[in-house]
Amino acid sequence: MLGNLPKPKYQSIIVCQKQTVDDIAGLIVYGIKQSIPQANKIKQYFKGDNTDETCRKIWSYLRHNIKYKAEPANLQTVKTLSRLFLHDKQGDCKHLATAAAAICISLGIPAKLRLVGFSNFDRDPKHIYCVAEKDGKQYVIDAEMKKYELINTN
Repeated sequence: MLGNLPKPKYQSIIVCQKQTVDDIAGLIVYGIKQSIPQANKIKQYFKGDNTDETCRKIWSYLRHNIKYKAEPANLQTVKTLSRLFLHDKQGDCKHLATAAAAICISLGIPAKLRLVGFSNFDRDPKHIYCVAEKDGKQYVIDAEMKKYELINTN
C-alpha cells in the first residue's frame, strides 16, 4: 500500500521561533495541501462501501500504525503523509489530523479540523482532530481516541 507514496523530502522548516495558534493553523493548512497529492496515490486502500466505513478505515490505520508522540510547545511542525507514514511513523494530533483530512479530501469527503481546549483558564486550544461531514453526519477521526465516533446531527 505505502509503496505508492513518494519518498519524503525530510525537510524541517521552522516557521518562526515563538509560534502562535494562527502560525500553527497556517502550517497545518500547508501540510494538508502538500499531502493531498500523496493521498491521491493511496486513497483506494481507505475507500469503504460508505462514508462511515471509509472514515473508520482512516481512523483505524492512524490509530494502529502511527505512534502518538507530542512535540514541544516551542517547536511545532507539520508532516506530510510520506513523512508520517514512511519515515517517522509517529506524530502528534496535528500530524494525525493533517493525514486524516488529506485522505478524506482526496476521497471527496468534506473534512474540517476542530481545535479544542480543555481549560476555562487557558484560551489556547491544545488538541486538534479531523471531522468529516456528509449527509448530516459528522465522522470524528481522532486517532488519539480509543474508539471511532459517528455523530448524527439530523
